[in-house]
Amino acid sequence: MTILNKNKILIPKDIKIILEENMITIFGPLGVLKQNINKNIKISIFNNVLMIMHKNEKDQQKRYYSLTRSLLNNMIYGVLNKYSKTLTLVGTNFKILLLKNVLKLNLGYTHSINLVIPEHIFIKILPGNKIYVESCCKDSVGKFSALIRSKKKPEPYKGKGFFFEGETIIKKVGKKKK
Repeated sequence: MTILNKNKILIPKDIKIILEENMITIFGPLGVLKQNINKNIKISIFNNVLMIMHKNEKDQQKRYYSLTRSLLNNMIYGVLNKYSKTLTLVGTNFKILLLKNVLKLNLGYTHSINLVIPEHIFIKILPGNKIYVESCCKDSVGKFSALIRSKKKPEPYKGKGFFFEGETIIKKVGKKKK
């Protein structure tokens, strides 16, 4: 038995869970999340405790146990308290615009970059060229933030590009004239 099996997932009062054959749906005050479950994992609910067990004791199926437990725990947390990331754009003449469901980025290229915002992600433009990304799904926040960052990665010589909040890039020394 793994250590995670001893850590049962407690279900708060505001959460409603529906179990189907290979699908779990979690309803909460901030949203609804669905997840496919591996066929070798058995999930049961007893006294507001979510219990996850594997049907077989093979090593290959044990891997899915920990993954499933982490995913379900993240889903429960997400529908109670949303996940968020903040990106800061550093550089002169770089601009960010939010037009309904399109994020328009002017990053010094000859063209502007338009990113369509998925419907379950909330974006807010903060002063100082900051983008606030928020959603119930941890995976969606991470993927969309990475997509934004990939359009202008931080470069180590001048320190321009998108930075996550709290991230520091060590600047490299450029060539020096003698």
